[in-house]
Amino acid sequence: MSRTHTLWNRIQWVLIAFVYFDLVYFRYIAFAEGESFWGYFILPTLLLIYAVIIAFIKAKETNKGAFVPALFFMFVITTIEWIPAITANETHWLIFYITPLLVANTWQLLLLHRLIKKP
Repeated sequence: MSRTHTLWNRIQWVLIAFVYFDLVYFRYIAFAEGESFWGYFILPTLLLIYAVIIAFIKAKETNKGAFVPALFFMFVITTIEWIPAITANETHWLIFYITPLLVANTWQLLLLHRLIKKP
């Protein structure tokens, strides 16, 4: 692994942690009205678990160096795409928005290496 690749992986890990923190803390600050802080951990944690599973699959199908970029894509990019629903902060909208995002992003990530396969 090159030095640049290792540095970029570390930056991606920091961004993943930062986005996880933001999903929990800032949603709690913005929307909690007498609700438990721990309730705001559920959706970000489920999204992170799903992203880890998909990243493991991607790494297994390609190479182990694909794990961190796949995790970054599935967690951070999906979260960015999810922002319109997050601002609504209603459970049915959160689920309604995240379902097609996860399906589309998973399909793109797991199919990409097959589409650009070199002969």
